[in-house]
Amino acid sequence: MDIHTPYYDGWKHPYHWCATHRRQFDAAEWRAKQFTNKDIVGKYISHRLHTDVQIVGRVIGHYGRTGIVIQPMTATEGEWKREFIPGGFAGHTANQREQKWIFQDDKESSPLRYRLSTAFFTRAGHRMMVTEQPYHFYDYNF
Repeated sequence: MDIHTPYYDGWKHPYHWCATHRRQFDAAEWRAKQFTNKDIVGKYISHRLHTDVQIVGRVIGHYGRTGIVIQPMTATEGEWKREFIPGGFAGHTANQREQKWIFQDDKESSPLRYRLSTAFFTRAGHRMMVTEQPYHFYDYNF
């Protein structure tokens, strides 16, 4: 699939509004056994909420057939100029896609252990995504 092809479902691309953000691994690929837990060591895990995305951490190891070990990370907001337009309920941030985040390993937290499964990618409390770069997004226009 071309990077600029419009996406049609939430599993191949969780961000319907951003066609340039490439997602590397998803639930359908996991079910089809197209990758293993060893393939995502060094990648980043983020937690998809309704419209926000929070960084969980970096995959630093694996165990068993489906287990991964994650070093937690924190995201702090970097320098960017927010274009606020009054109107609606509380206003509108026109350039929220230009957010800048600074990612750091959370040295105070011990590594997390997760088991990869279809629920890891899809279930309401565990909608995780695996990406090449750390990703964090706050929706100012909720």
